[in-house]
Amino acid sequence: MSGLNDWRFPLLGFVIPVLLVSFPLAFLGLPSCSANRQASTDMRTYLGSFKEISVNRSAVACLVGDVLRSAAFVAIVLFTTSLIRQRFLIQTDLASIVLLGGALCYALGSLVSGLFVNRFGRKLITVSTASLSGIFTVSFVYMPIFGLSVLLIFAASWFFGMVASAANSLTLEQVPKLRGTMMSIDSAVVNLGSALGTVVGGIALLFF
Repeated sequence: MSGLNDWRFPLLGFVIPVLLVSFPLAFLGLPSCSANRQASTDMRTYLGSFKEISVNRSAVACLVGDVLRSAAFVAIVLFTTSLIRQRFLIQTDLASIVLLGGALCYALGSLVSGLFVNRFGRKLITVSTASLSGIFTVSFVYMPIFGLSVLLIFAASWFFGMVASAANSLTLEQVPKLRGTMMSIDSAVVNLGSALGTVVGGIALLFF
């Protein structure tokens, strides 16, 4: 029972249900038929795909935006718990629950994003939700009241989830014939952004 009182229980309380739901959804939702076309493995074709993406201004803009977006999201994932514990002097288990709530808001934001994308378009939703997620992130950092700070964390997480889904959809459509390569690059730059945000945030904490 002692394990229920530490940070692992809130984390597993989110991860395990998501995994249990994801497997049947993937089994039922993903197509079982294989693609009719065989992708070329020629190295020149492979390198040409990267070159074509690199000279596409809109594709590059999406990738740069994804780097910055994922770097900003690190503020929620890594630094939120330490911030609210230090500022509001709360216990670790309560801080973990706040982080769990943020994760749930992120997931729900990702789910509902498609409804808004279909109605208002990928670009508008990406730009607007990215702006809102940034505003709410800055706001919760300076909020002196714990309850309001938590609400702002949840709001920021919600809009980060929305922009993640909308931005992926927008990025996917930049070079339609090279969607596989585009998404591979996008996955790499998102991870790069996360690493960049972690490094910059860590250096800021050390010096400031």
